[in-house]
Amino acid sequence: MLYGTNTVHLRSKTLLDSLPTLILPQQLSVIPGLEVVWSVDTHEHRSREAPRKPEFETILQILERHFPSLSNLHLGIKLGLPIVQVINRRPTLQRVYLDEMLKTLDEFIKRRRCYLRKPFILSITTSAWRDLEQHIRMGGYTGMDLLFNRIWRYLDPSPRVGGHIQVATADEGYWIWRGQDAIRRSMNSIGRGNLPSYTQ
Repeated sequence: MLYGTNTVHLRSKTLLDSLPTLILPQQLSVIPGLEVVWSVDTHEHRSREAPRKPEFETILQILERHFPSLSNLHLGIKLGLPIVQVINRRPTLQRVYLDEMLKTLDEFIKRRRCYLRKPFILSITTSAWRDLEQHIRMGGYTGMDLLFNRIWRYLDPSPRVGGHIQVATADEGYWIWRGQDAIRRSMNSIGRGNLPSYTQ
């Protein structure tokens, strides 16, 4: 009952790496909901900062290996972005390049979407989210839509009609939320059961 009916929140890399030695595999395998915060360093890529692929892939491998029954999944990624300048005591972080990370995540979600009852949620560092938002507004991503303070990423472009979200289910795509504070919100905060369709 403890493992099979609750959403588990994990922020420690050490704990995640050690889970199989702390919790029996049959208990891990029945966990239905997971919220994870994972730190990823970056490297320079075309004058921007890109997440290090091996570090990002590590958490996806852990999730696939130890949590086969996940129906709700929220992953918060903390990006180690360098400061480029400080104005009025407020730091400006280097811009990011997320294309490769999102493509890797697309493939992960495609493998898992038959198990997910609700769309997967990715939370990213606020400055990275704003870069992504600006890129979408400029037409840089055709496979994404903005909806208030969230971004919907399509796994398949076919549901798109007139550039707006028509279907918001785990089969069709996933959400990208702004800021690591989003990981503290319950995965039930966006409706109950399946997410509604958006036609606006």
